[in-house]
Amino acid sequence: MAVIANLVLNNGAVTPVAKTFTPMDASSLAKWADQTVNSGLPAAANVVTMSHTDKGKIHTKVRIELPVMYAVTGATAEGFTPQPKVAYKLVANLDLVAEGVSSEANRADLLAFASNVLASAPVKDAFNKNIRTW
Repeated sequence: MAVIANLVLNNGAVTPVAKTFTPMDASSLAKWADQTVNSGLPAAANVVTMSHTDKGKIHTKVRIELPVMYAVTGATAEGFTPQPKVAYKLVANLDLVAEGVSSEANRADLLAFASNVLASAPVKDAFNKNIRTW
């Protein structure tokens, strides 16, 4: 596998903060993790994975996982503090598919539309506020 570079993505804060996802060891899957949120626990890291195939159809899959950890408070009756555990994960699956004969301009349009629809008001309102805006 070729060497992959860091992936820098802005978070969703009012004033966005750039988060650096560093490459992880992977075989057929490109994988990046934001190690700044994991407190030394791999299960707590935000992760981006990507796979790509080109067999008649161009197929690129991207998955984003943002785990949320249970809060750990105090020691147990036995005197030790338990290791934090994942409470739940927020997940995004992006699946881009194009015929191999499609033009670069066609694929650029699909990528731009996919990117822009995620930033659109209806999608943001539906996801962030759990409301239907259409």
